[in-house]
Amino acid sequence: MIRLMATTISISLDEVTRIYWNDIWKIHSISKRIISNQGSQFTSIFMEELCKALGIKRAMITAYYP
Repeated sequence: MIRLMATTISISLDEVTRIYWNDIWKIHSISKRIISNQGSQFTSIFMEELCKALGIKRAMITAYYP
């Protein structure tokens, strides 16, 4: 599922976090723990700071190579 929020200006990381808090998690709620691979979308500074701010524990798994 994709949720898009229109903005008319460049916004900071703090403002992106506020948008997530005000508009995304009101609908979907907040996870207590996220288990993910080490993809760039999960290892980004944004995701790290967001998890810290919301008290979400992150667990990264290693890639599986058969």
